[in-house]
Amino acid sequence: MFRFRDNIIYRYYILVSFAFTLFAFVIIGNAAFIMFNAVSGTGAVKMTVLIESVTLFLYTVFVWLVIIRMRPSPAVAWVGEIQYQVVVLILCSLYLMSGKWKDKKL
Repeated sequence: MFRFRDNIIYRYYILVSFAFTLFAFVIIGNAAFIMFNAVSGTGAVKMTVLIESVTLFLYTVFVWLVIIRMRPSPAVAWVGEIQYQVVVLILCSLYLMSGKWKDKKL
């Protein structure tokens, strides 16, 4: 009897999804980490707390809605980690591009 998990296409799908997830972690995660440290380095403690709070709220909503309620495959569940990093990257980039950090005095 034919089983889907024995199919070469399924194994290829698993390998590609793993490679994409790893690539996203490395590229987006490192960029988000650097940008968050840049915002933190400006001395804007309130902004770093705000960015982290918004990101954690959105991450928690994603986890509850998608992972707990819908119960998808693990590949979809890992998208939550990428979503967390993308939100941090976007919010930090917006803050740094706004130029408000230039007026901070330490």
